[in-house]
Amino acid sequence: MTESGNHGGSSYEETDSLALFIGLNNDISDYSLSTHNIIYQVDIAPTLALLFGVPIPKNNVGVLIAEIFGYLADDQQLKALELNSWQLLRLLQAQMPGLSCRNYLCDDFSDDQESKITKCSGSMGKMFCCLYTNAALLQNSWMSKEFSRSKSREDYSSAVTAYYEFLRTASEWLSRSATDKPVSLLTLGIAAMLLSCLILLSLLFNMCKEVYIREKYLFDLESAMQTWYLDETFVLGVILILIVSMISSSMVEEEQYIWHFVASTLNLLLLRKAIQCPPCGGAQGLHTLSKEQNKISCFRLSSIFVVLVSGRILRGWHQGGVNWTNLPDISKWLEQSGTDNVKSIQLVSCLLLMTLSLYVLFLLGSNKKFVLVIGFSFLMSGLLVLQHVTKHWEVAAFYFLGMAGHFALGNSNSLATIDVAGAFIGISSHSTVLSGILMFMITYASPMLFILSMVMYISVKETSYLPSPFSADSTQLLKIMLGFPCLVPLGLNSILLTAYTIILLLMRNHLFVWSVFSPKYIYVCTTTVCVYVGVSVVSTTVTYTYLVLGFRRKMQGELSHQQ
Repeated sequence: MTESGNHGGSSYEETDSLALFIGLNNDISDYSLSTHNIIYQVDIAPTLALLFGVPIPKNNVGVLIAEIFGYLADDQQLKALELNSWQLLRLLQAQMPGLSCRNYLCDDFSDDQESKITKCSGSMGKMFCCLYTNAALLQNSWMSKEFSRSKSREDYSSAVTAYYEFLRTASEWLSRSATDKPVSLLTLGIAAMLLSCLILLSLLFNMCKEVYIREKYLFDLESAMQTWYLDETFVLGVILILIVSMISSSMVEEEQYIWHFVASTLNLLLLRKAIQCPPCGGAQGLHTLSKEQNKISCFRLSSIFVVLVSGRILRGWHQGGVNWTNLPDISKWLEQSGTDNVKSIQLVSCLLLMTLSLYVLFLLGSNKKFVLVIGFSFLMSGLLVLQHVTKHWEVAAFYFLGMAGHFALGNSNSLATIDVAGAFIGISSHSTVLSGILMFMITYASPMLFILSMVMYISVKETSYLPSPFSADSTQLLKIMLGFPCLVPLGLNSILLTAYTIILLLMRNHLFVWSVFSPKYIYVCTTTVCVYVGVSVVSTTVTYTYLVLGFRRKMQGELSHQQ
Protein backbone atom coordinates (compact mmCIF):
# COMPACT_ATOMS: atom_id res chain seq x y z
CA MET A 1 0.00 0.00 0.00
CA THR A 2 1.04 3.57 -0.53
CA GLU A 3 1.59 5.95 2.36
CA SER A 4 -1.82 7.50 1.65
CA GLY A 5 -3.54 4.12 1.95
CA ASN A 6 -4.13 3.40 -1.73
CA HIS A 7 -3.67 -0.10 -3.15
CA GLY A 8 -4.03 -2.06 -6.36
CA GLY A 9 -1.74 0.12 -8.48
CA SER A 10 1.65 -0.57 -10.07
CA SER A 11 3.89 1.63 -7.93
CA TYR A 12 6.83 0.15 -6.03
CA GLU A 13 5.11 0.46 -2.64
CA GLU A 14 2.06 -1.42 -3.93
CA THR A 15 3.96 -4.25 -5.62
CA ASP A 16 6.80 -4.78 -3.12
CA SER A 17 6.23 -7.54 -0.55
CA LEU A 18 8.23 -9.94 1.60
CA ALA A 19 9.02 -13.51 0.54
CA LEU A 20 10.37 -15.66 3.37
CA PHE A 21 11.64 -19.22 2.79
CA ILE A 22 12.66 -21.43 5.73
CA GLY A 23 14.42 -24.72 4.99
CA LEU A 24 15.09 -27.67 7.27
CA ASN A 25 18.77 -27.78 6.42
CA ASN A 26 19.49 -24.12 7.04
CA ASP A 27 21.75 -23.16 9.90
CA ILE A 28 20.78 -20.26 12.14
CA SER A 29 24.08 -18.57 11.40
CA ASP A 30 23.15 -18.31 7.73
CA TYR A 31 20.50 -15.67 8.44
CA SER A 32 23.06 -13.12 9.56
CA LEU A 33 24.68 -13.38 6.13
CA SER A 34 21.42 -13.27 4.14
CA THR A 35 20.98 -10.51 1.61
CA HIS A 36 17.82 -8.84 0.47
CA ASN A 37 17.57 -10.16 -3.07
CA ILE A 38 14.81 -9.08 -5.42
CA ILE A 39 12.79 -11.82 -7.07
CA TYR A 40 9.82 -11.62 -9.40
CA GLN A 41 6.44 -13.14 -8.73
CA VAL A 42 6.77 -15.48 -11.71
CA ASP A 43 9.92 -16.97 -10.12
CA ILE A 44 7.95 -18.49 -7.25
CA ALA A 45 6.10 -21.05 -9.39
CA PRO A 46 9.16 -22.86 -10.88
CA THR A 47 10.91 -22.73 -7.49
CA LEU A 48 8.04 -24.41 -5.66
CA ALA A 49 7.46 -26.88 -8.51
CA LEU A 50 11.06 -28.11 -8.47
CA LEU A 51 11.12 -28.23 -4.66
CA PHE A 52 8.04 -30.45 -4.63
CA GLY A 53 9.21 -32.55 -7.58
CA VAL A 54 6.33 -31.66 -9.91
CA PRO A 55 6.45 -30.24 -13.45
CA ILE A 56 6.77 -26.50 -13.89
CA PRO A 57 3.51 -24.92 -15.17
CA LYS A 58 3.84 -25.08 -18.93
CA ASN A 59 3.36 -21.34 -19.59
CA ASN A 60 5.46 -20.08 -16.69
CA VAL A 61 8.36 -17.82 -17.65
CA GLY A 62 10.03 -17.60 -14.23
CA VAL A 63 13.56 -18.44 -13.13
CA LEU A 64 14.15 -20.60 -10.07
CA ILE A 65 15.50 -18.80 -7.00
CA ALA A 66 19.14 -19.81 -6.57
CA GLU A 67 19.38 -19.36 -2.79
CA ILE A 68 16.54 -21.82 -2.15
CA PHE A 69 18.48 -24.76 -3.71
CA GLY A 70 21.66 -24.23 -1.74
CA TYR A 71 21.11 -27.38 0.34
CA LEU A 72 21.08 -29.63 -2.75
CA ALA A 73 24.12 -31.40 -4.16
CA ASP A 74 25.89 -29.78 -7.09
CA ASP A 75 24.59 -32.23 -9.69
CA GLN A 76 21.03 -31.83 -8.38
CA GLN A 77 21.27 -28.05 -8.61
CA LEU A 78 22.47 -28.29 -12.21
CA LYS A 79 19.64 -30.71 -12.98
CA ALA A 80 17.12 -28.19 -11.62
CA LEU A 81 18.64 -25.47 -13.79
CA GLU A 82 18.52 -27.80 -16.78
CA LEU A 83 14.80 -28.53 -16.23
CA ASN A 84 14.07 -24.82 -15.90
CA SER A 85 16.03 -24.17 -19.11
CA TRP A 86 14.11 -26.84 -21.02
CA GLN A 87 10.89 -25.15 -19.89
CA LEU A 88 11.89 -21.75 -21.24
CA LEU A 89 13.43 -23.22 -24.41
CA ARG A 90 10.11 -24.89 -25.20
CA LEU A 91 8.30 -21.55 -24.77
CA LEU A 92 10.87 -19.84 -26.99
CA GLN A 93 10.26 -22.42 -29.70
CA ALA A 94 6.52 -21.78 -29.42
CA GLN A 95 7.09 -18.04 -29.82
CA MET A 96 9.63 -18.53 -32.62
CA PRO A 97 8.35 -21.37 -34.84
CA GLY A 98 11.59 -21.50 -36.81
CA LEU A 99 13.83 -21.75 -33.76
CA SER A 100 15.81 -24.98 -33.57
CA CYS A 101 18.91 -25.60 -31.47
CA ARG A 102 19.62 -29.08 -32.86
CA ASN A 103 22.46 -27.79 -35.04
CA TYR A 104 24.17 -26.53 -31.91
CA LEU A 105 23.76 -29.80 -30.02
CA CYS A 106 24.04 -32.37 -32.80
CA ASP A 107 27.77 -32.93 -32.42
CA ASP A 108 28.85 -35.50 -29.89
CA PHE A 109 30.38 -34.08 -26.77
CA SER A 110 34.13 -34.47 -26.80
CA ASP A 111 36.84 -33.91 -24.26
CA ASP A 112 37.61 -30.50 -25.71
CA GLN A 113 34.14 -29.11 -25.05
CA GLU A 114 35.31 -25.89 -23.42
CA SER A 115 36.82 -24.87 -26.77
CA LYS A 116 33.29 -24.84 -28.23
CA ILE A 117 32.15 -22.07 -25.86
CA THR A 118 31.56 -18.97 -27.98
CA LYS A 119 30.47 -15.39 -27.45
CA CYS A 120 26.80 -15.20 -28.28
CA SER A 121 25.56 -12.54 -30.71
CA GLY A 122 23.41 -12.21 -33.80
CA SER A 123 19.63 -12.56 -34.03
CA MET A 124 17.51 -13.37 -31.01
CA GLY A 125 17.00 -16.98 -32.06
CA LYS A 126 20.71 -17.60 -32.60
CA MET A 127 21.58 -15.87 -29.34
CA PHE A 128 19.14 -18.01 -27.34
CA CYS A 129 20.47 -21.23 -28.88
CA CYS A 130 24.03 -20.07 -28.26
CA LEU A 131 23.38 -19.28 -24.59
CA TYR A 132 21.60 -22.57 -24.01
CA THR A 133 24.32 -24.54 -25.82
CA ASN A 134 27.09 -22.89 -23.78
CA ALA A 135 25.35 -23.83 -20.54
CA ALA A 136 24.78 -27.40 -21.68
CA LEU A 137 28.42 -27.77 -22.78
CA LEU A 138 29.73 -26.42 -19.47
CA GLN A 139 27.46 -28.76 -17.53
CA ASN A 140 28.60 -31.74 -19.59
CA SER A 141 32.22 -30.70 -19.17
CA TRP A 142 31.83 -30.68 -15.38
CA MET A 143 29.89 -33.97 -15.41
CA SER A 144 32.66 -35.67 -17.45
CA LYS A 145 35.19 -35.02 -14.70
CA GLU A 146 33.85 -37.86 -12.60
CA PHE A 147 36.75 -38.17 -10.17
CA SER A 148 37.63 -34.49 -9.75
CA ARG A 149 34.22 -32.79 -9.51
CA SER A 150 34.75 -31.72 -5.94
CA LYS A 151 37.94 -29.92 -6.95
CA SER A 152 36.59 -28.32 -10.15
CA ARG A 153 34.43 -25.63 -8.48
CA GLU A 154 35.36 -23.21 -11.21
CA ASP A 155 33.77 -25.42 -13.88
CA TYR A 156 30.65 -25.83 -11.75
CA SER A 157 30.32 -22.07 -11.19
CA SER A 158 30.77 -21.42 -14.91
CA ALA A 159 27.93 -23.84 -15.74
CA VAL A 160 25.62 -22.25 -13.15
CA THR A 161 26.45 -18.76 -14.43
CA ALA A 162 25.81 -19.82 -18.03
CA TYR A 163 22.45 -21.35 -17.16
CA TYR A 164 21.34 -18.24 -15.29
CA GLU A 165 22.45 -16.03 -18.16
CA PHE A 166 20.26 -18.02 -20.52
CA LEU A 167 17.35 -18.18 -18.06
CA ARG A 168 17.32 -14.45 -17.29
CA THR A 169 17.66 -13.45 -20.94
CA ALA A 170 14.91 -15.85 -22.06
CA SER A 171 12.61 -14.95 -19.15
CA GLU A 172 12.95 -11.23 -19.78
CA TRP A 173 12.22 -11.65 -23.51
CA LEU A 174 9.25 -13.96 -22.94
CA SER A 175 7.78 -11.65 -20.27
CA ARG A 176 8.15 -8.65 -22.55
CA SER A 177 6.61 -10.43 -25.54
CA ALA A 178 3.70 -11.70 -23.44
CA THR A 179 2.86 -8.26 -22.08
CA ASP A 180 3.70 -6.17 -25.12
CA LYS A 181 0.72 -4.19 -26.39
CA PRO A 182 0.53 -3.07 -30.02
CA VAL A 183 -0.07 0.52 -28.97
CA SER A 184 -0.27 1.79 -32.55
CA LEU A 185 -3.00 -0.72 -33.43
CA LEU A 186 -4.84 -0.02 -30.17
CA THR A 187 -4.70 3.70 -30.85
CA LEU A 188 -6.04 3.15 -34.36
CA GLY A 189 -8.89 1.03 -32.98
CA ILE A 190 -9.78 3.64 -30.34
CA ALA A 191 -9.74 6.36 -33.01
CA ALA A 192 -12.18 4.31 -35.10
CA MET A 193 -14.42 3.82 -32.04
CA LEU A 194 -14.33 7.54 -31.28
CA LEU A 195 -15.28 8.31 -34.87
CA SER A 196 -18.19 5.86 -34.69
CA CYS A 197 -19.30 7.38 -31.38
CA LEU A 198 -19.18 10.93 -32.79
CA ILE A 199 -21.20 9.88 -35.84
CA LEU A 200 -23.92 8.33 -33.67
CA LEU A 201 -24.03 11.36 -31.37
CA SER A 202 -24.19 13.78 -34.30
CA LEU A 203 -27.11 11.82 -35.79
CA LEU A 204 -28.82 11.86 -32.40
CA PHE A 205 -28.24 15.61 -32.03
CA ASN A 206 -29.68 16.32 -35.48
CA MET A 207 -32.66 14.15 -34.65
CA CYS A 208 -33.24 16.14 -31.45
CA LYS A 209 -33.18 19.42 -33.39
CA GLU A 210 -35.63 18.07 -35.95
CA VAL A 211 -38.05 16.81 -33.31
CA TYR A 212 -37.96 20.08 -31.37
CA ILE A 213 -38.67 22.03 -34.57
CA ARG A 214 -41.65 19.80 -35.30
CA GLU A 215 -42.99 20.02 -31.74
CA LYS A 216 -42.57 23.76 -31.23
CA TYR A 217 -45.94 24.41 -32.88
CA LEU A 218 -47.74 22.43 -30.19
CA PHE A 219 -45.52 22.97 -27.16
CA ASP A 220 -43.92 26.06 -25.76
CA LEU A 221 -40.27 26.08 -26.82
CA GLU A 222 -39.11 27.48 -23.48
CA SER A 223 -40.79 24.70 -21.51
CA ALA A 224 -39.40 22.18 -23.98
CA MET A 225 -35.89 23.42 -23.29
CA GLN A 226 -36.56 23.18 -19.54
CA THR A 227 -37.65 19.58 -20.04
CA TRP A 228 -34.46 18.93 -21.98
CA TYR A 229 -32.48 20.46 -19.15
CA LEU A 230 -34.01 18.12 -16.57
CA ASP A 231 -34.28 14.88 -18.52
CA GLU A 232 -31.21 14.95 -20.71
CA THR A 233 -29.07 16.30 -17.87
CA PHE A 234 -30.00 13.21 -15.89
CA VAL A 235 -28.95 10.99 -18.79
CA LEU A 236 -25.65 12.84 -19.22
CA GLY A 237 -25.06 12.69 -15.46
CA VAL A 238 -25.54 8.92 -15.46
CA ILE A 239 -23.06 8.55 -18.33
CA LEU A 240 -20.52 10.68 -16.48
CA ILE A 241 -20.94 8.64 -13.28
CA LEU A 242 -20.48 5.39 -15.18
CA ILE A 243 -17.34 6.59 -16.95
CA VAL A 244 -15.76 7.87 -13.73
CA SER A 245 -16.64 4.68 -11.84
CA MET A 246 -14.83 2.55 -14.43
CA ILE A 247 -11.50 3.91 -13.20
CA SER A 248 -11.90 2.25 -9.79
CA SER A 249 -11.54 -1.53 -9.51
CA SER A 250 -13.78 -1.55 -6.43
CA MET A 251 -16.54 0.29 -8.29
CA VAL A 252 -16.24 -2.17 -11.17
CA GLU A 253 -16.68 -5.05 -8.73
CA GLU A 254 -19.74 -3.41 -7.13
CA GLU A 255 -21.30 -1.81 -10.22
CA GLN A 256 -24.76 -3.05 -9.30
CA TYR A 257 -25.13 -0.28 -6.71
CA ILE A 258 -24.73 2.37 -9.42
CA TRP A 259 -27.53 0.89 -11.51
CA HIS A 260 -29.84 0.51 -8.50
CA PHE A 261 -29.22 4.16 -7.67
CA VAL A 262 -29.91 5.17 -11.27
CA ALA A 263 -33.14 3.17 -11.38
CA SER A 264 -34.39 4.68 -8.11
CA THR A 265 -33.54 8.22 -9.24
CA LEU A 266 -35.26 7.57 -12.55
CA ASN A 267 -38.44 6.48 -10.79
CA LEU A 268 -38.38 9.63 -8.66
CA LEU A 269 -38.09 11.76 -11.82
CA LEU A 270 -41.06 9.90 -13.30
CA LEU A 271 -43.00 10.60 -10.11
CA ARG A 272 -42.15 14.30 -10.32
CA LYS A 273 -43.27 14.47 -13.95
CA ALA A 274 -46.52 12.64 -13.19
CA ILE A 275 -47.29 15.12 -10.40
CA GLN A 276 -46.47 18.24 -12.45
CA CYS A 277 -47.94 17.28 -15.84
CA PRO A 278 -51.65 16.80 -16.61
CA PRO A 279 -52.59 13.31 -17.82
CA CYS A 280 -53.37 14.41 -21.37
CA GLY A 281 -53.40 17.37 -23.81
CA GLY A 282 -52.42 20.42 -21.82
CA ALA A 283 -53.81 22.68 -24.55
CA GLN A 284 -57.38 21.73 -23.58
CA GLY A 285 -57.05 23.43 -20.19
CA LEU A 286 -57.56 22.16 -16.69
CA HIS A 287 -61.31 22.86 -16.78
CA THR A 288 -61.84 20.08 -19.34
CA LEU A 289 -60.36 17.37 -17.14
CA SER A 290 -62.97 14.69 -16.67
CA LYS A 291 -63.40 12.26 -13.87
CA GLU A 292 -61.90 9.52 -16.01
CA GLN A 293 -58.79 11.57 -16.64
CA ASN A 294 -58.35 12.17 -12.93
CA LYS A 295 -58.55 8.45 -12.34
CA ILE A 296 -55.82 7.87 -14.92
CA SER A 297 -53.67 10.51 -13.23
CA CYS A 298 -54.09 8.81 -9.86
CA PHE A 299 -53.26 5.47 -11.43
CA ARG A 300 -50.06 6.89 -12.88
CA LEU A 301 -48.94 8.07 -9.46
CA SER A 302 -49.81 4.79 -7.78
CA SER A 303 -48.13 2.72 -10.50
CA ILE A 304 -44.88 4.67 -10.05
CA PHE A 305 -44.98 3.84 -6.35
CA VAL A 306 -45.41 0.20 -7.35
CA VAL A 307 -42.35 0.49 -9.60
CA LEU A 308 -40.37 2.05 -6.72
CA VAL A 309 -41.31 -0.83 -4.43
CA SER A 310 -40.49 -3.33 -7.18
CA GLY A 311 -37.09 -1.70 -7.64
CA ARG A 312 -36.37 -2.06 -3.93
CA ILE A 313 -37.32 -5.73 -4.11
CA LEU A 314 -35.00 -6.20 -7.08
CA ARG A 315 -32.18 -4.56 -5.17
CA GLY A 316 -32.60 -7.03 -2.32
CA TRP A 317 -33.06 -10.05 -4.58
CA HIS A 318 -29.34 -10.83 -4.92
CA GLN A 319 -26.32 -9.68 -2.96
CA GLY A 320 -24.18 -9.21 -6.04
CA GLY A 321 -20.63 -8.05 -6.45
CA VAL A 322 -17.72 -9.39 -4.44
CA ASN A 323 -17.74 -8.04 -0.90
CA TRP A 324 -21.23 -8.82 0.41
CA THR A 325 -22.28 -12.01 -1.34
CA ASN A 326 -22.42 -13.82 2.03
CA LEU A 327 -25.18 -11.57 3.38
CA PRO A 328 -28.80 -12.80 3.29
CA ASP A 329 -31.05 -11.85 0.38
CA ILE A 330 -34.39 -12.84 -1.10
CA SER A 331 -32.94 -15.48 -3.44
CA LYS A 332 -31.17 -17.25 -0.55
CA TRP A 333 -34.36 -17.11 1.51
CA LEU A 334 -36.33 -18.68 -1.36
CA GLU A 335 -33.74 -21.44 -1.74
CA GLN A 336 -33.93 -22.22 1.97
CA SER A 337 -37.73 -22.13 2.10
CA GLY A 338 -38.11 -25.17 -0.16
CA THR A 339 -39.59 -25.82 -3.59
CA ASP A 340 -43.23 -25.91 -2.40
CA ASN A 341 -43.09 -22.37 -1.04
CA VAL A 342 -41.27 -21.17 -4.14
CA LYS A 343 -43.97 -22.64 -6.40
CA SER A 344 -46.66 -20.96 -4.32
CA ILE A 345 -44.93 -17.60 -4.62
CA GLN A 346 -44.55 -18.09 -8.36
CA LEU A 347 -48.25 -18.89 -8.72
CA VAL A 348 -49.33 -15.83 -6.72
CA SER A 349 -46.91 -13.63 -8.63
CA CYS A 350 -48.20 -14.81 -11.99
CA LEU A 351 -51.81 -14.22 -10.97
CA LEU A 352 -50.99 -10.77 -9.65
CA LEU A 353 -49.05 -9.98 -12.81
CA MET A 354 -51.88 -10.96 -15.12
CA THR A 355 -54.46 -9.11 -13.02
CA LEU A 356 -52.52 -5.86 -12.98
CA SER A 357 -51.66 -6.20 -16.67
CA LEU A 358 -55.33 -6.63 -17.62
CA TYR A 359 -56.31 -3.68 -15.43
CA VAL A 360 -53.76 -1.46 -17.15
CA LEU A 361 -54.92 -2.54 -20.61
CA PHE A 362 -58.58 -1.95 -19.71
CA LEU A 363 -57.65 1.64 -18.99
CA LEU A 364 -55.78 1.95 -22.28
CA GLY A 365 -58.14 0.34 -24.77
CA SER A 366 -61.77 -0.57 -25.30
CA ASN A 367 -61.32 -3.69 -27.41
CA LYS A 368 -61.74 -6.55 -24.95
CA LYS A 369 -60.36 -9.19 -27.29
CA PHE A 370 -57.27 -7.09 -27.80
CA VAL A 371 -56.95 -6.68 -24.05
CA LEU A 372 -57.19 -10.41 -23.42
CA VAL A 373 -54.59 -11.29 -26.05
CA ILE A 374 -52.05 -8.60 -25.16
CA GLY A 375 -52.58 -8.93 -21.41
CA PHE A 376 -51.20 -12.46 -21.39
CA SER A 377 -48.28 -11.59 -23.67
CA PHE A 378 -46.39 -8.80 -21.93
CA LEU A 379 -44.80 -8.47 -18.54
CA MET A 380 -45.79 -6.03 -15.84
CA SER A 381 -42.53 -4.13 -15.88
CA GLY A 382 -42.91 -3.07 -19.48
CA LEU A 383 -46.54 -2.06 -18.97
CA LEU A 384 -45.81 0.08 -15.92
CA VAL A 385 -42.94 1.88 -17.55
CA LEU A 386 -45.05 2.28 -20.69
CA GLN A 387 -47.50 4.48 -18.79
CA HIS A 388 -44.91 7.17 -18.17
CA VAL A 389 -42.54 7.11 -21.14
CA THR A 390 -43.75 10.10 -23.12
CA LYS A 391 -40.51 11.75 -24.17
CA HIS A 392 -37.50 10.55 -26.11
CA TRP A 393 -35.18 10.33 -23.07
CA GLU A 394 -36.90 7.45 -21.42
CA VAL A 395 -35.58 5.47 -24.33
CA ALA A 396 -32.43 5.96 -22.17
CA ALA A 397 -34.58 4.86 -19.24
CA PHE A 398 -35.11 1.51 -20.93
CA TYR A 399 -31.34 1.08 -21.08
CA PHE A 400 -30.88 2.07 -17.41
CA LEU A 401 -33.68 -0.15 -16.11
CA GLY A 402 -32.44 -3.06 -18.21
CA MET A 403 -28.96 -2.84 -16.67
CA ALA A 404 -30.44 -2.49 -13.17
CA GLY A 405 -32.40 -5.69 -13.75
CA HIS A 406 -29.26 -7.35 -15.13
CA PHE A 407 -27.45 -6.88 -11.81
CA ALA A 408 -30.56 -7.53 -9.74
CA LEU A 409 -30.75 -11.05 -11.21
CA GLY A 410 -27.39 -11.92 -9.64
CA ASN A 411 -25.03 -10.96 -12.44
CA SER A 412 -21.85 -9.00 -11.84
CA ASN A 413 -18.62 -8.07 -13.63
CA SER A 414 -17.06 -11.35 -12.49
CA LEU A 415 -17.12 -14.34 -14.83
CA ALA A 416 -17.91 -16.55 -11.83
CA THR A 417 -21.54 -15.33 -11.69
CA ILE A 418 -22.44 -16.57 -15.18
CA ASP A 419 -25.15 -19.24 -15.01
CA VAL A 420 -23.31 -22.00 -16.84
CA ALA A 421 -25.66 -24.77 -15.65
CA GLY A 422 -28.71 -23.04 -17.11
CA ALA A 423 -27.13 -23.06 -20.55
CA PHE A 424 -27.47 -26.88 -20.78
CA ILE A 425 -31.11 -27.21 -19.70
CA GLY A 426 -33.34 -28.61 -22.43
CA ILE A 427 -30.50 -29.64 -24.76
CA SER A 428 -30.47 -33.34 -25.65
CA SER A 429 -26.79 -33.35 -26.67
CA HIS A 430 -23.85 -31.05 -26.21
CA SER A 431 -23.76 -28.09 -28.55
CA THR A 432 -21.35 -25.23 -28.00
CA VAL A 433 -23.39 -22.87 -30.20
CA LEU A 434 -26.75 -23.60 -28.55
CA SER A 435 -25.27 -23.50 -25.06
CA GLY A 436 -23.59 -20.20 -25.86
CA ILE A 437 -26.85 -18.71 -27.13
CA LEU A 438 -28.73 -19.91 -24.04
CA MET A 439 -26.01 -18.54 -21.76
CA PHE A 440 -26.21 -15.18 -23.54
CA MET A 441 -30.01 -15.08 -23.23
CA ILE A 442 -29.94 -16.02 -19.54
CA THR A 443 -27.29 -13.44 -18.71
CA TYR A 444 -28.81 -10.58 -20.71
CA ALA A 445 -32.50 -11.41 -20.30
CA SER A 446 -33.29 -8.13 -18.52
CA PRO A 447 -31.53 -5.70 -20.91
CA MET A 448 -32.93 -7.57 -23.91
CA LEU A 449 -36.48 -7.43 -22.45
CA PHE A 450 -36.32 -3.68 -21.96
CA ILE A 451 -34.81 -3.05 -25.39
CA LEU A 452 -37.49 -5.16 -27.06
CA SER A 453 -40.16 -3.32 -25.06
CA MET A 454 -39.33 -0.31 -27.23
CA VAL A 455 -41.59 -1.92 -29.82
CA MET A 456 -44.43 -1.12 -27.42
CA TYR A 457 -43.00 2.35 -26.90
CA ILE A 458 -43.06 2.97 -30.64
CA SER A 459 -46.65 1.74 -30.91
CA VAL A 460 -47.90 4.49 -28.56
CA LYS A 461 -45.39 7.17 -29.59
CA GLU A 462 -46.87 10.65 -29.75
CA THR A 463 -47.28 11.71 -33.40
CA SER A 464 -49.87 14.45 -32.99
CA TYR A 465 -47.47 17.03 -34.32
CA LEU A 466 -47.61 15.36 -37.74
CA PRO A 467 -50.28 16.73 -40.12
CA SER A 468 -51.59 13.20 -40.69
CA PRO A 469 -49.58 10.08 -39.81
CA PHE A 470 -51.33 8.07 -42.47
CA SER A 471 -50.75 10.60 -45.21
CA ALA A 472 -47.16 11.37 -44.19
CA ASP A 473 -44.23 10.12 -46.20
CA SER A 474 -43.40 6.58 -45.08
CA THR A 475 -39.64 7.20 -45.13
CA GLN A 476 -39.99 10.30 -42.96
CA LEU A 477 -42.37 8.46 -40.63
CA LEU A 478 -39.90 5.58 -40.23
CA LYS A 479 -37.14 8.06 -39.46
CA ILE A 480 -39.22 9.71 -36.75
CA MET A 481 -40.42 6.46 -35.21
CA LEU A 482 -37.07 4.64 -35.28
CA GLY A 483 -34.65 7.52 -34.79
CA PHE A 484 -34.53 7.71 -31.01
CA PRO A 485 -35.27 4.04 -30.18
CA CYS A 486 -32.26 3.03 -32.30
CA LEU A 487 -29.83 5.93 -31.90
CA VAL A 488 -30.14 6.42 -28.12
CA PRO A 489 -29.16 2.84 -27.10
CA LEU A 490 -26.44 2.77 -29.75
CA GLY A 491 -25.12 6.17 -28.67
CA LEU A 492 -25.12 5.33 -24.95
CA ASN A 493 -23.40 2.00 -25.54
CA SER A 494 -20.89 3.58 -27.90
CA ILE A 495 -19.89 6.15 -25.27
CA LEU A 496 -19.44 3.51 -22.57
CA LEU A 497 -17.59 1.09 -24.87
CA THR A 498 -15.19 3.76 -26.14
CA ALA A 499 -14.60 5.19 -22.66
CA TYR A 500 -13.88 1.80 -21.10
CA THR A 501 -11.56 0.84 -23.96
CA ILE A 502 -9.50 3.95 -23.24
CA ILE A 503 -9.58 3.21 -19.50
CA LEU A 504 -8.48 -0.39 -20.09
CA LEU A 505 -5.56 0.86 -22.18
CA LEU A 506 -4.54 3.21 -19.36
CA MET A 507 -4.93 0.43 -16.78
CA ARG A 508 -2.95 -2.18 -18.72
CA ASN A 509 -0.22 -2.18 -16.03
CA HIS A 510 -2.65 -2.24 -13.11
CA LEU A 511 -2.37 -5.07 -10.61
CA PHE A 512 -6.02 -6.08 -11.17
CA VAL A 513 -6.03 -5.83 -14.95
CA TRP A 514 -6.71 -9.56 -15.42
CA SER A 515 -8.99 -10.13 -12.44
CA VAL A 516 -11.20 -7.01 -12.63
CA PHE A 517 -10.77 -4.80 -15.68
CA SER A 518 -10.46 -7.50 -18.36
CA PRO A 519 -13.61 -9.44 -17.29
CA LYS A 520 -15.47 -6.12 -17.17
CA TYR A 521 -14.37 -5.42 -20.74
CA ILE A 522 -15.73 -8.81 -21.82
CA TYR A 523 -19.08 -7.84 -20.30
CA VAL A 524 -18.97 -4.44 -22.02
CA CYS A 525 -18.33 -6.09 -25.40
CA THR A 526 -21.10 -8.64 -24.80
CA THR A 527 -23.47 -5.84 -23.77
CA THR A 528 -22.67 -4.22 -27.12
CA VAL A 529 -23.76 -7.42 -28.86
CA CYS A 530 -26.97 -7.41 -26.78
CA VAL A 531 -27.73 -3.80 -27.74
CA TYR A 532 -27.13 -4.46 -31.42
CA VAL A 533 -29.30 -7.57 -31.38
CA GLY A 534 -32.12 -5.73 -29.60
CA VAL A 535 -31.94 -2.69 -31.86
CA SER A 536 -31.85 -4.92 -34.94
CA VAL A 537 -34.98 -6.76 -33.82
CA VAL A 538 -36.76 -3.48 -33.03
CA SER A 539 -35.83 -1.85 -36.34
CA THR A 540 -36.67 -4.97 -38.35
CA THR A 541 -40.06 -5.38 -36.63
CA VAL A 542 -41.08 -1.74 -37.06
CA THR A 543 -39.82 -1.57 -40.64
CA TYR A 544 -41.71 -4.72 -41.56
CA THR A 545 -44.87 -3.41 -39.89
CA TYR A 546 -44.77 -0.12 -41.77
CA LEU A 547 -44.01 -1.83 -45.06
CA VAL A 548 -47.06 -4.06 -44.60
CA LEU A 549 -49.23 -1.10 -43.63
CA GLY A 550 -47.93 0.91 -46.58
CA PHE A 551 -48.67 -1.95 -48.95
CA ARG A 552 -52.19 -2.24 -47.53
CA ARG A 553 -52.77 1.51 -47.93
CA LYS A 554 -51.55 1.30 -51.49
CA MET A 555 -53.88 -1.60 -52.26
CA GLN A 556 -56.81 0.20 -50.65
CA GLY A 557 -56.02 3.32 -52.67
CA GLU A 558 -55.96 1.34 -55.92
CA LEU A 559 -59.29 -0.33 -55.06
CA SER A 560 -60.94 2.98 -54.23
CA HIS A 561 -59.58 4.50 -57.44
CA GLN A 562 -60.98 1.65 -59.51
CA GLN A 563 -64.38 2.01 -57.83
